[in-house]
Amino acid sequence: MGDPTQARDGHASARGPISDVTGRVLSFVVPAMPTQLAPAPSGLDEVARPPWLDQIQKSPPPGLGEPEAMPPWSDEMVPVPPALDETIFTGARWMDEVNQLVHYSDALNMTKGEDITVAVLDTGCFVEHRDFSPSTLRIVAGVNCMTETVGGDITDATGHGSHVAGVLAANGVHIGLAPACRLVPVKVLSGTKADDGAAIGTAIARGLNWVLDNADTFAISVVCLSVGDNGNYDNDQDFAGNAITEAVQALAARNIPVVAAAGNLYGLFARDTAAQGMCFPAILREAISVGAVYDQPCDDFAGRPCRLGADYGSPSTDSSRPDQLAIYTQRMEKVTDDQCGTDIFAPGSWVRSTGIDGDGGSSVVTEGTSEAAPIVAGVIALLQSLHLKRTGERRPPIAMLRSVLRRSARTILDNSLVTSCPVTNKSFRRVDAFAALKQLELDMATS
Repeated sequence: MGDPTQARDGHASARGPISDVTGRVLSFVVPAMPTQLAPAPSGLDEVARPPWLDQIQKSPPPGLGEPEAMPPWSDEMVPVPPALDETIFTGARWMDEVNQLVHYSDALNMTKGEDITVAVLDTGCFVEHRDFSPSTLRIVAGVNCMTETVGGDITDATGHGSHVAGVLAANGVHIGLAPACRLVPVKVLSGTKADDGAAIGTAIARGLNWVLDNADTFAISVVCLSVGDNGNYDNDQDFAGNAITEAVQALAARNIPVVAAAGNLYGLFARDTAAQGMCFPAILREAISVGAVYDQPCDDFAGRPCRLGADYGSPSTDSSRPDQLAIYTQRMEKVTDDQCGTDIFAPGSWVRSTGIDGDGGSSVVTEGTSEAAPIVAGVIALLQSLHLKRTGERRPPIAMLRSVLRRSARTILDNSLVTSCPVTNKSFRRVDAFAALKQLELDMATS
């Protein structure tokens, strides 16, 4: 497979600490919230695969913005049904609150992500979890890029990468966005205090270059990156020539989008005035950047904390209603598709999926833009799978994917009057999986 730290096709080597053109060494962190909620009980019996077809309730999504922006199939729309009855899926656990906004259960009637492989750059993966069974078929490769010599140990000590992978692709105890896609866990950090920020940046670049070198071997068509630095930037010009930047650009040139979490430090940067921006590498215009919305209100007594700390902001129940921007999410208005800005939002608080405790059947509920990113990566995997079925092409242009995501999305407003942080009063887009697939289908039929 070659040395993934060597330059390939003109993109930069990942050797040495990552810095921008001003010489600042970038310190990377996992942009997940500092508190992870107690794992849910894992007392679920071994379950059969859910009978997908014919049993998933149909519920075309609610309105997508103003009436004149409605797609032609909007006359089919009906009210969203109540939470899905899990019993009809023989014990499998849907992300119910996510589904109420994103409608991925409906999308899975069209495709489940077949023949698509997603690389997840994170803390590794608990491949023994039943969500990834049979792992010999679903985990097609796994590499550790934390050192210059790439290895194969993808043990996940903290559970961050396993949860991200589960949100994206679980198909066992839980049901992720694209439950039939394959995964390539790429370990770029441990997620512990032992991590060195600059070393994480180097590992990310090394991991991205590994994906670039091996994309054809493993049919990788999308990358999920729920890691970023602790900055808030309103443009990407200072990152020209950065090894991560050049790897993201090289992947984009091959129509392999890097889906990146926007960051969780809005409260740190917006204490006095609204502060638009995102962390790096989400700020890169070639990346598909993802912010977070609530899918249910905070509730301290229910284990969904309202007090997160000054750097993240502290929501109230009124400011954390579904489709409100999560108080912690970094955000930046995107006026045109080719400029910097947050491309899309997705549910980030709170998301139940794969845990690492016990015998391979555990659950955990957590929050952050780290959870929103794999939802969007999963939707992109569904779009690519549908495109492959219809055209035979696995990697449609990223511009097409971005356009479909945004045109089919629901318009949301950053206008909460009861949050502890100043808000931007800008409009943003929140992803809808079913609407995106219908939009792509329409585009392909009329092209």
